[in-house]
Amino acid sequence: IGLFLMMTVAAHAQVNLGVKLTPGLSFTRVSENSDVLDVTDTKSGLKYIGGIFLDLEFAENYFFSTGINYTTRKMNFTSTLTGIGQFSYTDEYNLQYVQVPISIKLYTNEVAIDKKVYFQVGALADIKIGDDLDSNNNLHIADELSSFDTGLLLASGLELSLGTNTKAFAGLTFQRNFLNVIKSQIDVGGDVKMQHTFFGIEVGVKF
Repeated sequence: IGLFLMMTVAAHAQVNLGVKLTPGLSFTRVSENSDVLDVTDTKSGLKYIGGIFLDLEFAENYFFSTGINYTTRKMNFTSTLTGIGQFSYTDEYNLQYVQVPISIKLYTNEVAIDKKVYFQVGALADIKIGDDLDSNNNLHIADELSSFDTGLLLASGLELSLGTNTKAFAGLTFQRNFLNVIKSQIDVGGDVKMQHTFFGIEVGVKF
């Protein structure tokens, strides 16, 4: 029934398919409550998001937007243990996810000839498909990384009409993930939490 209703709505509404690429900076938010361990994020990393999307109009200037993305992340952090002689080491995880956004897009009326401003807000569902570790250390805080994540999506930008059905756009994207990347960890006298933040510049075209 739900599929039938979506097909019926799509037949009477504006539907756009598009592709976009979003290069940006990947950050790690780190917190811990151990007396013998100090974990800090060492640096951000240049990563990207790329994929296809579908915008379905449900009211004038309002669209439901979803799609599928391939996204990469960098988790780079330094751990300092003080329990049995102080020592520090750095781990760098390069993660890959399949991402499904579920969001609402709002378009303004034309702010100039063939130009509109858009705003987007929604949720993210991320499924991990890879987690390469770059480290020379035998000891790692994370025994296992989580296979799933969720987050908040915010975006805004400018859309330019190139013809009857073709539009190009560029804007800023912010993603803040909610779940702990670490599924299980070694015993360090407390819990370590690592979460992801991404800020990028999106460019794309839709038809």
